[in-house]
Amino acid sequence: MDEAYGEYDDENVVDLPRHIFEQDGKLNEEVIFEGNTVPMMDSNGNRLNGSVVEVNPETIKMDFNHPLAGETLNFTGTVLSV
Repeated sequence: MDEAYGEYDDENVVDLPRHIFEQDGKLNEEVIFEGNTVPMMDSNGNRLNGSVVEVNPETIKMDFNHPLAGETLNFTGTVLSV
């Protein structure tokens, strides 16, 4: 698992201030809603995707784990030649 998408890490779930998602003092509810994935940028300019976990009056809880983190991966294939 740790060689695929890594283990699920609770430290990658963070509460961010609601105001950073607001435009002109309003939250764009067409983009920021529970379950939606939002493109973000960290303080170093790295792009990453975060899933909205919870929308609160003061904070937005975001999950920055890969959607398949902690999952067991199974593959099916066919050997075409040896």
